[in-house]
Amino acid sequence: MRVGTVTTGPVDTPGPTGPAPDAERAECLERHLAAQVPLGRLGRPEEVAAAVALPASGQSSFITGLSRYADGGPNQIRGPAGCGRVAPARTRGHGPVPAYGRMGP
Repeated sequence: MRVGTVTTGPVDTPGPTGPAPDAERAECLERHLAAQVPLGRLGRPEEVAAAVALPASGQSSFITGLSRYADGGPNQIRGPAGCGRVAPARTRGHGPVPAYGRMGP
């Protein structure tokens, strides 16, 4: 059995801007979404398709589980769902404690 997930960020399709009441607000929403992505732009549908294609291909025959991020980088910087890589400030004399273990002195 093989299981794979692809987590996407905002993609340049009608979906993200569909609720906007007019073209001006749709463009504003698109700019806002792009500003949340470290690469500074929305993803393209073909980029997401490429992320999905590998787990579905014969090149992944030895892979039994896979999680891919096709999101332009926010999950690598903030962590899933924007929870942050740094925990709330608990200093203990050494500064903030990273959420994934103490790093450095």
